[in-house]
Amino acid sequence: MRPADDRRILRPPWRTTAVWLLTAVLVMAAGSLVLDGPGRAVAAGDCQYAPYGPYGPYGPYGPYGTCERVTPTLTIEQHPSETVIGFPLLAATATLEGADPTGTLVFRLSGPWDPTCESTTYEGPLAVSGSRTYYSFDSLARAPIPDVVGTWRWTVEYSGDARNEPVRSGCNDAPVTVSRASMFGFVFVSPFVSQFPIGSISEARMFIQGYRPSGAATVSLFGPGDPACSGTPTFSTSIPFDGQSALNQLVTLGVVEALGTWRWQLAYSGDARNLPLTTACDQAQMTVVKATPTVTAGVAESPVVAGSAVLTEGRVSNGYHPGGTIQLSLFAPGDPGCTTAADTETRDLAANGRAEALLTPTSVGTWRMRASYPGDQWNDPASTGCDETLLVVVKASPTVAPVSIPTMARKGDVLRARVALRDAYRPGGRVQFRLFAPEDPSCSGVPVYIEEAEVNDSTATTSTGFVVPKQREGTWNWTGSYLGDENNDVNASGCGEASVEVVKKIKKK
Repeated sequence: MRPADDRRILRPPWRTTAVWLLTAVLVMAAGSLVLDGPGRAVAAGDCQYAPYGPYGPYGPYGPYGTCERVTPTLTIEQHPSETVIGFPLLAATATLEGADPTGTLVFRLSGPWDPTCESTTYEGPLAVSGSRTYYSFDSLARAPIPDVVGTWRWTVEYSGDARNEPVRSGCNDAPVTVSRASMFGFVFVSPFVSQFPIGSISEARMFIQGYRPSGAATVSLFGPGDPACSGTPTFSTSIPFDGQSALNQLVTLGVVEALGTWRWQLAYSGDARNLPLTTACDQAQMTVVKATPTVTAGVAESPVVAGSAVLTEGRVSNGYHPGGTIQLSLFAPGDPGCTTAADTETRDLAANGRAEALLTPTSVGTWRMRASYPGDQWNDPASTGCDETLLVVVKASPTVAPVSIPTMARKGDVLRARVALRDAYRPGGRVQFRLFAPEDPSCSGVPVYIEEAEVNDSTATTSTGFVVPKQREGTWNWTGSYLGDENNDVNASGCGEASVEVVKKIKKK
């Protein structure tokens, strides 16, 4: 019998079959160990033969798997998701999960004008080293600064490698909302001046800054009648942005012509990159008060003679259109504190702020002249000082005019004389009369008769007189000497001004 015909060979017992199967498994395992070497074991389907080339008739990767590349997961986030124009976008993060991925990640940023992310404004590649989170700032030289308002979009693209498919995030997976910038601005008046006199030039310092603003900033000044800054400003000016991001300058507007609180306001209407700005109505204020004028006084001449009217002047200056009246006053030498005026006049102010008046000093000495301005609706009261304007008053120098009574006489007649004081000021005191005989025609010797008389109403007259003696014909001369008083100087007449002819017989006419 041939061995092939032996049923035991054709149908081996189950033990023989089991041994054969076990041997086959061991052989395959040993082959696997030889092929894979000392590296990690790879599950079926993970390209276990990829490093060693084709295996037999089963294709390039062996009979136990196809080794298809995995599709990694790729997520992207933006931090933060909202920002303001001109501020850097801090970071976009991309998380890649795959089969030990290598290759390249590329971060891209698209502007609001490209809602489909077909173009990029910023782009930065980054080498991939495994499954982890990657950051945009590692791929870009600097953080992107958005310069257009709207929605910016981050995307990230993975290049793939031998074991991982390429993947890309969606266009709207990491949007960033970029808003208009908030303008920063203020206006302020001088911190060293709390009150401004009416008629002042209005000035204030303004500052405003934004992100490349266009247009102009407007500085306005509202009068006291508009405490809410809601009406039409009294003054307003626009200052254009000429390429600069900030304006910082002193603004000069008009003359403030109303009392009360004026309010400054800074406003900007906004543009495509910047929000509107209007400062608070009460942020900058200026309090306008009455003007404080300067008053001066003067006299036309000094010294003057007692009793002579002197032209005085008062002037109001440095005020705001001063009007009304001014009072001009003289104070006597015995009133050094200027408590009671001896002579005063009230005059209307002229358009130039001046007024004049005639005042009369009534005694000898140093008088004080003051000008007092009571103020008006725009100006505070003001006056000159008591000792600011002085007037020196001196005695009058009266003229002594004698007259003989009579002008012709004979022996036995009584010779009298009268004196009139001219240019005297309220003269008092006495006049001394002297009579000179014909032998003394120059009145240089001893008078034959002397008599004094009181001055009354600027005249003085002898009361006794002189009786003409016998045989004394000729020209007799009276002289008068005024002895003076507190307001008038001493003075005397000349010889021959008051003569009397003594004759033997007076012819009848």
